[in-house]
Amino acid sequence: MKNRMIPVLAGLMLAVTSISFAATPAQVGTYSGTLKSKTFGAGGGNVVKTTMEVSVAADDTTTVTINGALQTLASGLGAYDSANVIVIFADPTAPLDTTDVNLLLGNFKGSTLKGQIVGTRIGNGPPQVYISSIEGKFKLKKSN
Repeated sequence: MKNRMIPVLAGLMLAVTSISFAATPAQVGTYSGTLKSKTFGAGGGNVVKTTMEVSVAADDTTTVTINGALQTLASGLGAYDSANVIVIFADPTAPLDTTDVNLLLGNFKGSTLKGQIVGTRIGNGPPQVYISSIEGKFKLKKSN
């Protein structure tokens, strides 16, 4: 997993220099499809394929829904450039005694949004302990 994080972080660093919080009119809409993710934790990994939806509104609010659960966004906004989006979110179904943070990195091409998510879950402690991490890829089609 460490080897996969380096390109993600490098891309994030490059993207931050040219990002704004405004989505283009072509990016506004609802994108639906599948997320294939792997959760790593004690006892190995678990691969799951589930539904995912990302909605980008004209007022630049962004919502992320995974397997029917609306995710909690850090600010309610995504950060956009002409072809990319970055969203930080948390899983509201996570146990209350944990901290959950996820990063969505997506690329818009025509009516498709595809990319990856990475995240981690930490027990609040004391002491704070690593519980699990997630990485996944998604491909979504614009439905409106």
